[in-house]
Amino acid sequence: MHLAHPGFAAQHRPPGRPDYDVRSDQTFRIPLIDFSKYRHATLLSEKRKTADEVVNGFKEVGFIYLEGHGIPSSTVDGVFRKVCAFRKNESYFVKITP
Repeated sequence: MHLAHPGFAAQHRPPGRPDYDVRSDQTFRIPLIDFSKYRHATLLSEKRKTADEVVNGFKEVGFIYLEGHGIPSSTVDGVFRKVCAFRKNESYFVKITP
């Protein structure tokens, strides 16, 4: 699951398509799924609809943008900072030779 950085999804959503794609062209789309529908659902069928969107996104594209997940933005920001720090430090990477 790919969590978009706060504000990313809103900035990259196609005009007039607030609930469909974050990025779209003729050959590629990244599904944007509002997980708050799952979190606040009262019926199993409502939860299943969102779950199906998640599964289909992974099947079709391999990852998704998830909004309305309830994870505090401070936590998401912290993860992005740690990923950036990790990627800058080559000593964390294992080099494999053929």
